[in-house]
Amino acid sequence: MNMADKYLGLYTDHYELTMAEGYFKSGMQEEIANFDYFFRKNPFGSGFTVFAGLQDLLEMLGNFKYDSPSIDYLHNRGFNDEFLEYLKSFQFRGDIYAPPEGEIVFPNEPIVRVKGNGMSLKHSW
Repeated sequence: MNMADKYLGLYTDHYELTMAEGYFKSGMQEEIANFDYFFRKNPFGSGFTVFAGLQDLLEMLGNFKYDSPSIDYLHNRGFNDEFLEYLKSFQFRGDIYAPPEGEIVFPNEPIVRVKGNGMSLKHSW
């Protein structure tokens, strides 16, 4: 099975889900949020890194959902029932800004910027 064919809601850490629940309880679940992805060191001791994997990221975000087993798992971890109801219909809605595949990127600089939950899914640089 292709990674993008799976529901990926649990491919995040408990902290992020706890923060999302806090935003939900505060009524902020539809507020626009920004997130910058970066890395700290070039892999393998090299002097640069080549950006790759954008299409995979977009496919995963397009399929980012919580199926029934995921909801049951989170319920057993103590997450709020109203929040879990919200997650059942959650879909990523936002903008993705990233360099083109093959671009040289450097440590400690934003590589991918995520802005959501807006109304479109796109990528650009």
